[in-house]
Amino acid sequence: MRSASFETAFLKFRVDEWKDEKYVSIIQSKTVVVAHEGQCLQYTVSLSGNVEYIDTSQCVCPQIEADTRVVYHLCELSGTVQGQNVAVRATYADIMIILLYHSRHLRDNVWMDVGH
Repeated sequence: MRSASFETAFLKFRVDEWKDEKYVSIIQSKTVVVAHEGQCLQYTVSLSGNVEYIDTSQCVCPQIEADTRVVYHLCELSGTVQGQNVAVRATYADIMIILLYHSRHLRDNVWMDVGH
């Protein structure tokens, strides 16, 4: 990201943008979770084919660093869907080390893609 203010504006944009019906084909049967500044929204597609979202405190993260936040959310949501596959892609190895340390808490199949 270019700056902290750009990152904040972009995340606020994403929170509102995922509510748009054009994302039905992307979300499908998945759950998209966006957490930002003490707010956590979960987006799903209803049986009638509309994007639905709920504000939940389940995913509000006390961590500051992005790599730690990713692992925190993985640990919180791990096992909510049996046999779930999760892919984490990062350019730095820090997240891989953190994931390895916390892997004993994860009940999902986690795949790492580290590097450029």
